[in-house]
Amino acid sequence: MSELLAHPPYSERRDALLLEEMNAVTRHHLERNDAYRRIWPEWRHATALEEIPYLHAGVFKYLRMASGEPSRARTLVSSGTGGAQSRIAMDADGSRLQAASSKAILTELIGPDLTPLLILDQSAALRSRDAIPARIAAAMAVQPFASETHF
Repeated sequence: MSELLAHPPYSERRDALLLEEMNAVTRHHLERNDAYRRIWPEWRHATALEEIPYLHAGVFKYLRMASGEPSRARTLVSSGTGGAQSRIAMDADGSRLQAASSKAILTELIGPDLTPLLILDQSAALRSRDAIPARIAAAMAVQPFASETHF
């Protein structure tokens, strides 16, 4: 998705580029993730966006969907208010792309000016090496816009 990030988030649609990059990321997951491959064993290539395989968010409550080396991925953990917690493995590349896309969208919405950021949580939530709560990941997505951060 890196080439898409070179364009403003709300500019003209680039369906051909999105299709190309979604095919690449889908192949990446099929090659590296047994659970993903079991869901779509026959999938090879999409010729339209509606043919790209998708996962319902509920799958992440029951299957570990990591496509990289487990020791090199952090896990985002949902609050689990409905019972089971969703667990999403995030490798360095995925984390970098997610941060870049969040920054592009938020710059478009709130502008580039830095302002103080108040996060209503404990800073200790950042110290986990294995899992980071999704609420903290969401709060940290706006940190590039912060002149200072307080917990």
